[in-house]
Amino acid sequence: MNSFWKPSLTTTAALVFSLALTAGTDGVQAQQSKSGKGQRVQSVIVQRQNIVRSVEMPGTVEGFKTTELYSKVGGFLKDISVDIGDEVKEGQELAHLNVPEMEQEILQKRALLVQAQAETEQTHAAVVQAEAKVTSALAAFSESQTQREESESQLRYRQVEVRRYQDLVNSNSARRELLDQANFQLEAATAGIKTVLARIQTAQAHVNAEKANLARAKADVKSAQAQVNVAKANLKYSQTMADYATIRAPFKGTVVMRNVDPGAFIQSADGNSAAKPLLTITHTDVVRVLVDIPMKDVRLLDRGDKAVLNRLTVMPGEEFVGTVSRFSPALGTRSRLMRAEVDFDNADHKLWPGYFGYMTIHLEELKETPVVPSSALLVEKGVSYVYVCENGVARRQTVDVSYHDGSTVGISSGLTGGEQVIKTGGGQIADGERIDPVLAN
Repeated sequence: MNSFWKPSLTTTAALVFSLALTAGTDGVQAQQSKSGKGQRVQSVIVQRQNIVRSVEMPGTVEGFKTTELYSKVGGFLKDISVDIGDEVKEGQELAHLNVPEMEQEILQKRALLVQAQAETEQTHAAVVQAEAKVTSALAAFSESQTQREESESQLRYRQVEVRRYQDLVNSNSARRELLDQANFQLEAATAGIKTVLARIQTAQAHVNAEKANLARAKADVKSAQAQVNVAKANLKYSQTMADYATIRAPFKGTVVMRNVDPGAFIQSADGNSAAKPLLTITHTDVVRVLVDIPMKDVRLLDRGDKAVLNRLTVMPGEEFVGTVSRFSPALGTRSRLMRAEVDFDNADHKLWPGYFGYMTIHLEELKETPVVPSSALLVEKGVSYVYVCENGVARRQTVDVSYHDGSTVGISSGLTGGEQVIKTGGGQIADGERIDPVLAN
């Protein structure tokens, strides 16, 4: 089947418009060629500036120290001397509990201590008595030793006498009756020696017995002294527990919560999760602001980084300057944020716990960094570049970006400052193309 194309009225008009547009473009290019200038573009001079890389996050004010005060012992609240808003000093007595059973326990343990001390005195007296008995036994032993020496001397005398009489009898110079009498006296002296030796053994045994009694008495002293120490420790423990009936301020601060009134029964918090705090105290002469830093910025965070707290709802125009005091060395496993804290001196108490605002932390300062508008930066296949205007020609220059906040771009390499670069329209320019750069206002 034969067919041919017949243009419609609309098609004809479009064709005429296209031809006219082509003719007009050719005319402009011919005019630019004749004038020797390329496409007119806006340009800027690369400036060197000090750039501060920062992060802004919401933050909440907290007291530097905050604690809930519980009671370690149970009892009825006798009195409470503070209320919310009151300033307290460290160690100040805030409340007292009535615990009569503890008072009675202290009296009992004091009596036990007196008893133990009296028993110790008795054991000391027993030691003195035992020492006297040892001295007496030693004296008796010494006396028996003296008697032994006397008996031995008497024995030697009788032995000599027997020998002398024996010689006399043998020479018929003395009667035998005298020799028999001397033998009888020698036997008596020998028996006396045995008696004295027995007395010495008895005296020695008595000395040993009294020494054993003395050692036992001294051991009783140590035991009694140990009982005194136990009684003292028990008394001190009861007194310490009784001291817990007085609630004191752990630090200088302000009472921000009071939960009890006199007469209320206070449960012991020792191992009792159901116990409730009597008071809550916070220290506000110094406050801390808690912020959570995104993971992409944590590598730049350091202690001492400048931090500015502003945009507080209660004080829209106020600004507080501090430094990063501390931060966690780990990120939250769910949030991927890192907790940081900034301390502020708050002697005038302008900042109250619970205030909410925004914290700007200066992470890094890039000094004398070449900067260009973000519109001048182009990216192709992951490579960043700008067009530098040189003698009416656009030259493509690859750059490394060190900072980008959406409006300003910091260049770490590729530009040094003072270059003239295309501000807008660089995407329509080819490398080496002639241009007519005009500095933008």
